[in-house]
Amino acid sequence: MARAGRGRGSPSQVSRTIYVSTTGNDNASGSKESPYAKINDALAKAIPGDTVMVRGGKYYEKVRFPKSGREGKLITLKAYPGERPILDGTGLTVTGKDAMVFIRNASYVVLEGFDICNFTSSAPG
Repeated sequence: MARAGRGRGSPSQVSRTIYVSTTGNDNASGSKESPYAKINDALAKAIPGDTVMVRGGKYYEKVRFPKSGREGKLITLKAYPGERPILDGTGLTVTGKDAMVFIRNASYVVLEGFDICNFTSSAPG
């Protein structure tokens, strides 16, 4: 997860892949060998150009994109190749027009390869 350059805005910044697994750890580094347990922890660390790669299994969390990517440097949240992560709303509290995946004031983001289930809101349209 090393990055070239001197800072977050460096033009020589190298895109990273940050990993998440149901067997991960909240205090992990986000590497393939030491993945995060929560998708939102990985998204909080992601910067434009990064990919958050999620291993198969059920994740019981509402996902929020906290920041934008930019043109040519998307923030991508995607399934690990050959695996199917599931965002499962079972047991999660629903408030108003809540959603399982929340993208607000964020652009240049991608969500790819997830099943989303068991989340119901009674709020009108």
